[in-house]
Amino acid sequence: MCPRTFPSVEELGRHIPMHTFDKLYRCQQCFYRTDSRSNLLRHLRTHTGEKRHGCPVCPYRAGQRSDLRRHLRVHALKQFNNIFRCRLCDESSTSASAFARHILESHSQGENHDEDPQEIPQDPLEDPRTLPTSATDTTGQDLASNNSPQDTTAAGELEDPTEDPLDDS
Repeated sequence: MCPRTFPSVEELGRHIPMHTFDKLYRCQQCFYRTDSRSNLLRHLRTHTGEKRHGCPVCPYRAGQRSDLRRHLRVHALKQFNNIFRCRLCDESSTSASAFARHILESHSQGENHDEDPQEIPQDPLEDPRTLPTSATDTTGQDLASNNSPQDTTAAGELEDPTEDPLDDS
């Protein structure tokens, strides 16, 4: 049937339903089928237009958390010289994924991620309270030289760029 091997019977048991054609959960609005109730519920939000995940920086809302994480990179990439500075607090990072996690964990309220509009500037990139006062990295060194952020960051501060800190597995 399938050449894959698994270290435990439990993992094999979770994999086997992938090969069955009789999926237990069916969408009533289209031809989507799945063996997972949670996958069906996530799929149904594509029909309802429900967007449970709001960006704490701008009005953007997403139906899936992964879409919100991807969107948060837009804000991160606008930051100076690959040093991602939070426009809502003093946090900074050299890792886009760590920056996205910071935004989600520190500036999101509840499952809907709704923020008080008085606390978030309409354009956080233009908010004078949050603009950097000089072109320095997180260690305070001048970035006008040809040094990359990795060269000017103190040892041990960098995260593994291949690791996604939002992945809980």
